[in-house]
Amino acid sequence: MGADVVVAVVVGGRLVVSGSSLPPVELVHAEAAIATTTAATPIVRCPAIAPNLGASVAWMNVGHVILRVKDLDESIAFYRDVVGLDLVSQSPAFAFFDGGSISVALNAKPDQQRDASLTEIALEVDDVNEAFDEMTERGVSFEVELRPVMEQDGKSLLAAHFFDPDGHAWSVTGWV
Repeated sequence: MGADVVVAVVVGGRLVVSGSSLPPVELVHAEAAIATTTAATPIVRCPAIAPNLGASVAWMNVGHVILRVKDLDESIAFYRDVVGLDLVSQSPAFAFFDGGSISVALNAKPDQQRDASLTEIALEVDDVNEAFDEMTERGVSFEVELRPVMEQDGKSLLAAHFFDPDGHAWSVTGWV
């Protein structure tokens, strides 16, 4: 058997080592080697791979969420003009919006039935009251008014939910 080729790179502010016969692992105790990096790629901890190294898998992060929609143009208008997301790119079958740390993708499926899942996507904002008012003015029809859904460290998480034209559940949330 030949020698293992080992590659070390900085990913998300952590030193990640990978070889031809081992999965990528993060060396948690390598802070000095990475003190100058400012990258911010999320790392999913997976100590079962190399528990003695405090290892993690560097290949997993959520890049985007895809929603199937009947009418791509109608949905683009809704997310851009009503919800207020920035349209990043568009093709005949897809549209991608800037969702902050992840992208929101729309995929045209003209035969798609209205969504009946229990999934809800939350938009977290700095000023939830202002966002709620602005979205209401642009035509978002909220199912409920803002209300506290969680208390933590003396703050309340306020939330109100709405549905897109295809029935996908969304909420706007923020801490006060």
